[in-house]
Amino acid sequence: MNSLYKKLHLPVSGSDLRKIPLNWSEFDYIARKLLSDIQRSGVKFDVVIGNARGGLPLAVFLAHHLGIGTNNFGAIKVQRHSGDTIESQLLKPLISGSFFPVIKGKRVLLVEDTIGTQMASLKVIVKNLRLQTPKEVYAVAMFVGAIDTRFVPIVYFHKNADSSQRQWVIFPWEVNN
Repeated sequence: MNSLYKKLHLPVSGSDLRKIPLNWSEFDYIARKLLSDIQRSGVKFDVVIGNARGGLPLAVFLAHHLGIGTNNFGAIKVQRHSGDTIESQLLKPLISGSFFPVIKGKRVLLVEDTIGTQMASLKVIVKNLRLQTPKEVYAVAMFVGAIDTRFVPIVYFHKNADSSQRQWVIFPWEVNN
């Protein structure tokens, strides 16, 4: 996956936004790498919850490979806007729907496609989940910004620690990929 590494590390000049198209082969590579990292951690999850929409493809993949059945799978929807635009990320996230099993006393794996530097959506979701008194909440994402893992443990594939290097990943399931 040398081409994926190069794609993720191209320099961006000034305040330019770099759009990174991800294909299905690259998604599979990243998903398997994250699965391996989760399995090596030794943590056994009881429930997998995907953030609708972007986190669901990875959540389904991980649930299948971790042996989490449909009775222990769910989704939570966070909305800021009516569309998926870069500008919409400035709006406050709100939970607009959810379905997941009882998580009281269970280890929950929350799945996102990306977690931005401000972690706004993640914080809203985790605070909501913690009201249900799970044993632990972990998060996994393909791409993260300069995040603070003290809030919740996060497993990730690629970290863009330089907030001046603006990146927008275009996933293979997105219409304009």
